[in-house]
Amino acid sequence: MTFLLFIVAVIALGAVTIKLRRHNRQVRQESFRELWNSIPDAPQAAPPTPQPQPEPVPSEPVFDWSKTIDASTITVPADLPFREEMELLLYMTQKYPDMMPIDFYAPLSSTTIAMFEDRTGIRLPEQVKALYRFSNGLDIERQTLLFEPLELVEKEYNMGYCDWAKEGDANDYLLLGSVIGDGQYLGLHKASGHIFWHDHGNMTDYDTVKNLLHWAIEFIYEGYLGKGTDARVDAYLYP
Repeated sequence: MTFLLFIVAVIALGAVTIKLRRHNRQVRQESFRELWNSIPDAPQAAPPTPQPQPEPVPSEPVFDWSKTIDASTITVPADLPFREEMELLLYMTQKYPDMMPIDFYAPLSSTTIAMFEDRTGIRLPEQVKALYRFSNGLDIERQTLLFEPLELVEKEYNMGYCDWAKEGDANDYLLLGSVIGDGQYLGLHKASGHIFWHDHGNMTDYDTVKNLLHWAIEFIYEGYLGKGTDARVDAYLYP
């Protein structure tokens, strides 16, 4: 009997011990929660103050040579000083595209041309201005005759690019383009307003855009096709 009471007492003591442990664990957990909730939230770091960025340096505009104008959409103005030559060039580039490819570009406004003259102090002759109002640059038969876009003309002028001129004469000329494409230059004599062809030291005065276009038509036609090939071109060249 005594042994049985001992066993019962041991079991009762174990149960009490387990309850006390659970109670103590619960008390500790509640105390920990109260302590955790009593701790203030850590201050949030302020977002970084955006630093002022330097203004981007505008890049120099680059002329896009790929943006050509479809020759079939071009109408030659009635008052163009070289209307006959330009109509013939358009006819030839459409009839003989492999022999006479020509690149035309978006025309410039009179205001844009006047601003170029104001910036450079150069007064362009009327036929040169008429050309740029018709097409901002003109490339006939892969630089057989090339009038550069006016942006490039101004850039080269600002660079003082005129190494083809005689020493000391650079300020007398404006580079307009090239001829034949092998180091021969197309220039403008600023004082007279005449267009000339500089061929490795020799200068040929063509005076006007009209005369130069006439040369290009004759040079390419006789070089690729020959007299008697096309009645319209023959009528112009050999009246």
